[in-house]
Amino acid sequence: MRIVGLFVVILLQPMYGVAQPIRVTGTSILLAPPPGFVASERVPGFERADLQASIMVTEIPAPASEMMRGMTATALATRGMTLISSTTQVLDGRPSLLLKVSQQAPGATVLKWMIVSGDVKTSVMIVGTFPREREPQIGEAMKDAVLSTRWNAAA
Repeated sequence: MRIVGLFVVILLQPMYGVAQPIRVTGTSILLAPPPGFVASERVPGFERADLQASIMVTEIPAPASEMMRGMTATALATRGMTLISSTTQVLDGRPSLLLKVSQQAPGATVLKWMIVSGDVKTSVMIVGTFPREREPQIGEAMKDAVLSTRWNAAA
């Protein structure tokens, strides 16, 4: 019985390693950035300078379905990106598209986890970018961050 009681107490403890969703300044988006990320002063989103990593939020006045249809390997290639993977998701009750791409940047290759979502009026694109060599350290956390996206159109 003591073991069961201890187990219940452990389960009820706050999960300190799990980031809480934070409103992205100037947007209707909430997301849980990885540990060590701070609000960016340059763009809507978060950054971590020591890892050269960022998460940027863009809201576009266009139907999300159109935006998702345009996220093909061919279309991304015209912007210098190589599609690694693309999967459909449901985020915050909305159909969404999760993409992983690579792109050449000056002196390095970067990886990006991107989520595209929204509704019939507005598209939301969240892009988590980091150097390819940092993938073992930050890759999954960046994916988790973009997948934590919550949208409040009334905000």
